[in-house]
Amino acid sequence: MPLTLSEPACRDAALSNSAAYTVLTLVTMAWMVARILNAELVYEPSYHRHPDETSPPAPQRVWPSTKPRSMPTFSSNDRSRWATVRALVDHGTFAIGEGTFDKELGRYRGGRGFEHGIISEDGWGTVDKMMNPATGRFYSTKPPLLTAVAAAQYAVLKSLFGWSITENPERVVKTILLLTNGVPLLWYLSLLRQIVSRFGRCEWSRCFTFAAGSWGTFVTTFSNTLNNHVPAAIITLGILYFALLTDTTWTRSRISGVGFLAGLLICLELPAAIFSFLIGVGIVRKVGYRALIWGGVAALIPVSAHFILNYLAVGDWLPAYSKLQSPWYQYPGSHWLPPNPGEVKHGIDWARFYESRLAYVFHMIAGHHGWFSLTPIWLLSLVALLAPRWTNWPWSRSTHVLFVAVSVIVIGFYLVATDNYGGWTCGPRWLIWLTPIWLVTLLPTVDRIAPYHFGRVFAGGLLAVSVVSTCYPLVNPWRHPWLYRLMENAGWIHY
Repeated sequence: MPLTLSEPACRDAALSNSAAYTVLTLVTMAWMVARILNAELVYEPSYHRHPDETSPPAPQRVWPSTKPRSMPTFSSNDRSRWATVRALVDHGTFAIGEGTFDKELGRYRGGRGFEHGIISEDGWGTVDKMMNPATGRFYSTKPPLLTAVAAAQYAVLKSLFGWSITENPERVVKTILLLTNGVPLLWYLSLLRQIVSRFGRCEWSRCFTFAAGSWGTFVTTFSNTLNNHVPAAIITLGILYFALLTDTTWTRSRISGVGFLAGLLICLELPAAIFSFLIGVGIVRKVGYRALIWGGVAALIPVSAHFILNYLAVGDWLPAYSKLQSPWYQYPGSHWLPPNPGEVKHGIDWARFYESRLAYVFHMIAGHHGWFSLTPIWLLSLVALLAPRWTNWPWSRSTHVLFVAVSVIVIGFYLVATDNYGGWTCGPRWLIWLTPIWLVTLLPTVDRIAPYHFGRVFAGGLLAVSVVSTCYPLVNPWRHPWLYRLMENAGWIHY
């Protein structure tokens, strides 16, 4: 006998749909919290080799000879930030170590056995560091603003509870991750829910887009590590919501809020400056030049903090990446030194020696680190960007132009200016901050194909593959994508 729904609330479609969003949000947040609480670097045999093995084809990393320390940090990327957090609070300095002066070379050098301080300790080592050639002191290569925010949280935890990041790193690191990633991601899902509820034309497409934002992108994948990509994506969605997708009055507080978020986004993702700039131009055209005053001043707050912190850290207003070809990076023993004549370097950081620029472009778009191959839901977004009339684009033409321009410029920049896929990472991490733009763009295409059974099946298949890609690095997001491992095992790539 079929079950009969007798409660009026169960027959209320609006309440039922609201419950679906609530359940999806609850499950997504519980999953992210569980991953944060379980954060620990795990040593996988497939990523390591015995010291006696040659490389390649053996993996580049050597299996530890002694039991490593249990740490809730994963890679050089996040450890570079955590080392600075520790240095700032425990030692009152941005320096995370120092090199050894080599009398024969007449300069300081680094590398194994020549480095001292925090980065020489088990669980704190990183290659994402640079050295002041005058003092031999090491500093993180990461922009300082996010690190300073994490350090402020550690300072409060240490002051209130006496927690030490050296004595109990799990307690400190995981609490900061919950505050820095977990809580803002709840706001992110709340904004996404409001956007899809307002602009989606059918409930299937609304739920599909919300599910894609919850499980089908790399935003949630990186929730268990300290990184700039998660907060950048959250901020991008906030800018979209308050600047483009709401019709409320442009009050001073709204203008200032959008300006502050736009400035903060630049500090987290420098290429996002084009997005913030175009958003600012659009607001000025809509509101008038008073937007320059309120929005511009608000944007200067985080930008000024970024430059001041950078100067306090290394004595220079320019970001660390501007020193890539200088002695700050090119010191003896540096991971980033180009190979000597006859020397062979292997690994993803040196992919440029083993493939053409065309191959790199392919793999960034549709290959082992591909924007479309790992998260094929973006193919549906691409349809809306290329054919807005067919998908009944629900926003203004200027919004469409903005999305296309930002996507082309940013993706094009990374295709031209980079060559190592972002290092050890589970996907195209440099593009993660674009996720909210492409999620919003996804909605009209799904609306268009939702009435057709084949359309739903096709979209569901794309989402399934995307979820596989984002959940594949379940423990550690600083690992190669499943497509990379597949191609490597098949012998199609040799880095």
